[in-house]
Amino acid sequence: FMEDGKALSPKQKTAYDKAVAQVRARNRERKALREDLATLLGLLDLRGAALAWNGWTPAPPPGPGKPEQRFGGFAEPGRTPSLALALPVKAGQGAALAASLQRLWPRLFKGQPQKRPFGTAELTRIRTGQAFNPCFAVVADHLVAGSDDKAVERMVAGLLGQAPTLADVPGEAYGRFELDGPVLARDVEALLLAYLKEGGWQPFEGQNATAEEAAAELAATFGPFLGAVKALGRQTWHLASTPAGFELTPR
Repeated sequence: FMEDGKALSPKQKTAYDKAVAQVRARNRERKALREDLATLLGLLDLRGAALAWNGWTPAPPPGPGKPEQRFGGFAEPGRTPSLALALPVKAGQGAALAASLQRLWPRLFKGQPQKRPFGTAELTRIRTGQAFNPCFAVVADHLVAGSDDKAVERMVAGLLGQAPTLADVPGEAYGRFELDGPVLARDVEALLLAYLKEGGWQPFEGQNATAEEAAAELAATFGPFLGAVKALGRQTWHLASTPAGFELTPR
């Protein structure tokens, strides 16, 4: 406003000053958050990472009077990818990283902070009331952050030596990943059924299908594909760097 709002009425000036104060407060918080994130990144050794997909996390059931979520014109399946990422921490910086995250995590996500032990580690998550409940732990010189505590638990168990990991597989590959065919087929089938039942696929476009109709259509259209994925079993794949480029092979 011209002349810093001097031409406004008292009521308008009050609202103007309040709006300006809110914008300045948001800018200060944004700047502080960026500085804290930069400090946190400085504590990490970003030369490698491990990613784990632990299937899907179902959303909590809707409460009384709470409308069902809609997505893309059909009912939201209520599932969020269950992912966890492990990043190595610089030597001697684990305690500083954990303290930084304890301050930063509640500012990044809205919800109820919760802590609980898992082995010798401590898991911190934000309970959002949705399928996405961000969680982290600092263990064995690694930061493990994920979309839910189950995914973080699985990766922490590997770092604590309670479960085998891809790091235990011999080889000098550029990278490795494990594929669980039956689990992948099950999750894809659940998502496709949710889509089919809400009229997102011919011949049900624009109308809801019964569970039996959706299952029959799924079996006819995707049955062979899902069967092939399931038949893969549990496999480990290696990514190697060759003169011709990257090469992915099962082992």
